[in-house]
Amino acid sequence: MRIGFLSSVSGTAEAFFVDWFSLWAQQGHRVFVAAKGEWAHPDADFTPIDSLSQAPAMRNVRAIRAIRAWARSNALEVIVTNTATASLLARCWPPPAPVVYFCHGLHYTERSRRSVAALLERLAAHPRLTRAAICMNSFDEAEFARLGVHTLRLAAGVGLRLDRYAVVPPPSDAPPHTLLWVGTLTERKRPADAIEVTRLLLDRGHDVELYLLGAGPLEDTLRRSIEARGLTERIHLVGRCDPRPFLARGAVLVHTAAWEGLCRVLLEAVAVGLPAVGYDVKGVRDVAFVDACTEPGDVERLADRVVLSLGHRDHRLIGEPGWADYRQSLDWSAPADAVLRFLERVITGDTTHGFIGPDHR
Repeated sequence: MRIGFLSSVSGTAEAFFVDWFSLWAQQGHRVFVAAKGEWAHPDADFTPIDSLSQAPAMRNVRAIRAIRAWARSNALEVIVTNTATASLLARCWPPPAPVVYFCHGLHYTERSRRSVAALLERLAAHPRLTRAAICMNSFDEAEFARLGVHTLRLAAGVGLRLDRYAVVPPPSDAPPHTLLWVGTLTERKRPADAIEVTRLLLDRGHDVELYLLGAGPLEDTLRRSIEARGLTERIHLVGRCDPRPFLARGAVLVHTAAWEGLCRVLLEAVAVGLPAVGYDVKGVRDVAFVDACTEPGDVERLADRVVLSLGHRDHRLIGEPGWADYRQSLDWSAPADAVLRFLERVITGDTTHGFIGPDHR
């Protein structure tokens, strides 16, 4: 197959799909990547489209023609498009090849089906614009089915390189117990809730400390909040970094996002055996062995569940029935192969609904 892969910025493809491209190339397929940015990987040809951007911008209008020219010049048989801006541009006009929308997460939830994002997805779901979709959570799967779009659901998302996530025993050091939060410091991720959970636990007499891993627009606000509460010795703004060393020595991962596509750091936590708690929202409730326990903003309930998870730190997740098999299902090669077979079905016109990836809930 001649597979086109379109993304708003090249960094997305580099971060999540390079292993896929190598596997597909080994099987004799050609991959053609288009995005804004640069490319250094030999297993996929690259075309820069400077009029693309991660956030919507007026210059994106010029990208529509560039995307069509890229598809025609490379005689693409199918186009896989991901990231919101690039995906909408590829699907706002009948494309020269079937488009499969790789949806990391629809930008609306059960509570916002009347939003602009939901309206645009309904318009883009026309069969002349979207031949099929790939999604990663049960809400998006049901939403695409409601829109009449043939869908593959990847229960493990793009998967993990499991050799990079060694299973680690629980830390043997004495308290304080390490709580982790990992993500972008934005309103949707709600990092302030993790700070409030930590304060509640300290007020209840639990010896804990919190490490916030990530960067974003809320960083200064959070720092002032930590200082105002007198918690600078207990709550640490680490910045953007590799989370694996922290996952290895953590006691509980606290996840506070209002919604996710499929939260990768939760998969990473499960892979190393680290207990995790979060809100009962899309993209979180679909990850097995994660305690998705309450509505966004209910920090009291979230703190209660953290305490319960701390009580199981002697064995982490390693002793949970079914955990070892679920961990193995997170390997990246399974979704890479499933997507390749799915694209073959799309090209041949097989649009049977309900073909999804394995679900281990």
